[in-house]
Amino acid sequence: MAVSRSKSWIDKEVLTHSDLNAEFNNILNNGEDLAWPATKAKDLDGFELILDSDGDTSITADTDDQIDIRIAGADDFKFTANTFAALSGSVITTNTINETTSATGVNIDGLLIKDLTIASHIIGVDLQAFDSDTAKLDVDQSWTGTQSNTFLELTDAGPVVVDFATANNFYVTVTADREIGAPSNKTIGQAGTFVVEQDGTGGHTTTWHANWDFGDTGNPTPDETAAKKAIISYVVDWDSSVNAAFAGDY
Repeated sequence: MAVSRSKSWIDKEVLTHSDLNAEFNNILNNGEDLAWPATKAKDLDGFELILDSDGDTSITADTDDQIDIRIAGADDFKFTANTFAALSGSVITTNTINETTSATGVNIDGLLIKDLTIASHIIGVDLQAFDSDTAKLDVDQSWTGTQSNTFLELTDAGPVVVDFATANNFYVTVTADREIGAPSNKTIGQAGTFVVEQDGTGGHTTTWHANWDFGDTGNPTPDETAAKKAIISYVVDWDSSVNAAFAGDY
């Protein structure tokens, strides 16, 4: 605020030394009010504005078009045109971050987040939303729902091509004598079921590539009756052998 008069003088009034001293004291004791009246802006010309009693918290703009905030002696925050930056060691804590007036979302270190969408991926559509029942691969779990592997139909050809990278369970309907080919892309520990079904005519012989190891029982001789199914179980062991067992005809 502006400095107030100590006394208003009237015409021909004598100026005493006490009145003069009081007026000068008023000016000297309110120098900042005199230099910075409420009706004028204050030009700090880049000098630091100290805010607290111990002199270690301040605002300064000694760099053109930049405002620096110092708290407890540390440079914590910086304003430049359209940008507010928290400097190293400083943290911005907020309950809510709203997007800009252009409604383009919020950008955090190059990651755009807008309306449940992260970098153009929608949570619950492209990204899985949180689910406490989500299965994990590296923990013990109890399954309360049905778990199943589908059967992949293989092409009836000579030989029948089997790619273990495509499924665990396979089936083929044979229309002629066929060999079941050597499995490719084996994974240690992989296990599943292989079904060979005779077509409506039947009478087709099924043989197996040597990579299918049926152990001491040897290769099975399935029933060739029309529509019969031969069930084979297998597991890939630690040396990548495909150990197989004939479960029977159905």
